[in-house]
Amino acid sequence: MNRYEDEMKRELDETVKEDAQQMRESQRQKFIKDLVNASYKRKVELNDEAFYMGLASIIAKYLRSRQGGVVKPEIGLGNLGTFFASVLVTIRNFARTKEEEDVLVAQFLEKVLADGLSPFHEALTEQEM
Repeated sequence: MNRYEDEMKRELDETVKEDAQQMRESQRQKFIKDLVNASYKRKVELNDEAFYMGLASIIAKYLRSRQGGVVKPEIGLGNLGTFFASVLVTIRNFARTKEEEDVLVAQFLEKVLADGLSPFHEALTEQEM
């Protein structure tokens, strides 16, 4: 191949790689959205106003143990622990690598925590009106 063909091949390879990364990111976003929807349904089923805060606590403990290198961290029993264990299985089945698994768990934590904190923000908004 000449230099022109080499350059064209490199550009094509980069474009394909970028497209694949964008597609995977889109898949991850939809996946997280589905997990958030499942957590909302579970919260409603349990009729537990503190569901998100409890779930966020379990997820944070899990991530802290992962950061410390614990191979199989303790998730806990009960409704929240059982629910998170099922979410974790779903995440592991979707993730291609351990790193992607950890990021998905972290992204799920962000969403759960935001949902758990929203009543505080809503209360302040109502008070200020």
